[in-house]
Amino acid sequence: MNATERRFDLDSFHVRRKQAMRRKRVAVQRLLEDSYRMQYADVEKILDTYFAPDFLPNWYFHSNSADEIGNHIFIITQLLNARTDYLRQVGAGGKTITYFINVGRDFPGKMLVLVEENVGMDICSFDTVKTRSGIRIVTMERRGRGRLELSDDERIEISGVLDEVRRHGSENGYDYTEEFISSLPPNYMNEEINSITYPRRIIRHLDLYEAAMKSDAHVVRRRDTESELDDDNEKLERCEQRLAVACRDAGESFVPSVLQLLKRADVNMNRSYFDTFEHESLEHSVGILSIYLKSEIDVSDIVSTLERYDAGADFAARPAGGGERASTDSPAGGGRRAAKSVAKFFGMWNDPERNDADRAARLRRFIAERVAGDSPPDAESYPRTVFADFFDAAKLLGIDRNDRIVAKLIAFDAFEEFWVETAGRDGRRNCRGFRVKHNAARGPYFGGIKIDPTVSFGEIAATSFMNTWKCARVDVPFGGAMGGLCLDVRSYRTEELVDTLANFGRELFLATGPMRDVAGGDIGCGPREIDVMFEGFKSALRDLAMMAYGLKRGVAFIGNSVVSTERARVILRDYFGIDYHDRAVLRELTASERYLELVTAAQIVGKTVDGIAGCRNATGRGMGYALLSLVGRLYLEDSWQPGEDLDTEERNALERALAIDRAALVEAGPNEALGPA
Repeated sequence: MNATERRFDLDSFHVRRKQAMRRKRVAVQRLLEDSYRMQYADVEKILDTYFAPDFLPNWYFHSNSADEIGNHIFIITQLLNARTDYLRQVGAGGKTITYFINVGRDFPGKMLVLVEENVGMDICSFDTVKTRSGIRIVTMERRGRGRLELSDDERIEISGVLDEVRRHGSENGYDYTEEFISSLPPNYMNEEINSITYPRRIIRHLDLYEAAMKSDAHVVRRRDTESELDDDNEKLERCEQRLAVACRDAGESFVPSVLQLLKRADVNMNRSYFDTFEHESLEHSVGILSIYLKSEIDVSDIVSTLERYDAGADFAARPAGGGERASTDSPAGGGRRAAKSVAKFFGMWNDPERNDADRAARLRRFIAERVAGDSPPDAESYPRTVFADFFDAAKLLGIDRNDRIVAKLIAFDAFEEFWVETAGRDGRRNCRGFRVKHNAARGPYFGGIKIDPTVSFGEIAATSFMNTWKCARVDVPFGGAMGGLCLDVRSYRTEELVDTLANFGRELFLATGPMRDVAGGDIGCGPREIDVMFEGFKSALRDLAMMAYGLKRGVAFIGNSVVSTERARVILRDYFGIDYHDRAVLRELTASERYLELVTAAQIVGKTVDGIAGCRNATGRGMGYALLSLVGRLYLEDSWQPGEDLDTEERNALERALAIDRAALVEAGPNEALGPA
């Protein structure tokens, strides 16, 4: 590209960027004024600073929605204070968590602490940026984040950039260019076209990806950034150097190990970025970590240490060639790949670029990937079995080839994921929580909560799907949902477990409600656990009522989510059936614990207080009744003979019991349906 062509590209880029930034600013301003009730004059002053050209990198504004930026602004300007090390906020859908940190530089180990706090959360990327005022914004992303909308002009520009990438790959004889392009994270190109640097970031990443795919060792590149040009055709900071490390099949230990090296060397980072590049049909993935440091820092020892270790090894343990390779992946190997495949499968239902035919075709491929008969079953083989059974039923009905019907029956209404804070013997950690809602056509969602270290997203999603059909089969007026918390309760002391479950309750509160979704117990979640979560529900509902009543202004933190006054009113109305104009009801919710308990009680079943008698043993009792019905019918049909035959009176009682159906219960009532003893 010559200077004239580049100047033309930059001119059009700046025009488009200014237009997009103006639209984004208007949307953020409307959010802060209408939902957060901030004064116009205050909002204007804040946005003048926040949207100034040099306050944050340009790509930040194009990789976050207006809602996310509005939340960030409110937290930084209204909530973060000198007494707080940092605040954190979970984005919509639970796919991202953002930390707002008071210090600008990474005083050794600060970033390491945050990364280790989220080990086990399946982080696929993160970025750190620093505002001109010195506040750092760290965003960590899990797999499955949705795509931001692109304009037609942006799509055309992306196509041009990808053509440039293909030319670069062809000129250098690369083997994995197309695989690299197919593995780009969802919003990667949106950031790329809105933050043009030369050479492009995507070209650097392609070089690293190609080298990592062909190497068993870490690929390390160090470069001074003074020769690179930023968006405004000016030099970047001359005081920076970039250290980039690429690793094939980067496990959970990869990023912490690199950061540990920096901590040992007492090195402060200016900023850092991490991305995982995963191709659906390839066995391997590549993780690329980029770290920006002051140029005068000597990183030669760090580079040599990185190059001595195998890709995927924990540097804190031992160098390459020292025996069995270290691995902290959980689950490991094929289990991780299966989990990624399942996550991608469920994520496609919320991808607007997929049509019914795409979804149905992907479902058929997903089923075909079932674990072979001679392979040990795992948690991720369960979803495939569930949907294979669904297709068998659809085939019997003659609808298995109708893509539109199949897509509508499979489609999930919501995937909620939570970052649940725990504080155990090993310090503070986040663990994964889920609430998946399949279909509410027949009534509010209903489903249990499983608490176990084996809980996985695929298992929870498949069970919510099954719950829809179970409720429909027995004509219970509910839809299917399921929740889970990936936690080993045996690893926590009682007080630690109470705090964790209360945190989970506050997170779960925003996803449930008696008018929309009712949770209950399941494996590992009995009355004691539900009682603790119920206390979290109560505190969250009180906060919403105080906001709607006017006793709290602006927003409230519920769990890790920022809730505006407007959203609080919507939740009270749609989830609880509460008229937020009724001041008497709001006053009682804020002033009377007993009234608060009675309103919240319908949000979760299985409590020891205000619960339903017999709920704890309901599953076992239901299994007993089902077994009795099956054996009884086999006996009456002469298909099964007991060891001791029934007398006439016993046989008559069995016949009366098996004759009970819904119509009999509705007509006669449960106490009269059996008739005289």
